[in-house]
Amino acid sequence: MGYFPGMHVADAMADVAEDSERVVRAACQQCAVREQVTVPADRHDKYLQGGLIQEVFPEYSAQQREVLMNALPPWRVDRPFSYFLCTDCWHDMGAE
Repeated sequence: MGYFPGMHVADAMADVAEDSERVVRAACQQCAVREQVTVPADRHDKYLQGGLIQEVFPEYSAQQREVLMNALPPWRVDRPFSYFLCTDCWHDMGAE
């Protein structure tokens, strides 16, 4: 499992599905619903170290990649802007 500055080991361990997998979560900014994606730890490390998400996880849906890009701690990636919407809120925003 990868370790990153500011990550608490206990927090990281709570989000491990198995030794080789991680559960990554994101919370909707509109309704607070949480979505999660289970990913291979080695590929997640590659993304966290700067890999392009569409190259590291090409088989994942756009929504699954959004969860990864807007993850809650301890898997948050420093980004200048992070705003996650769940599938329902995303569709509601487009309906207006």
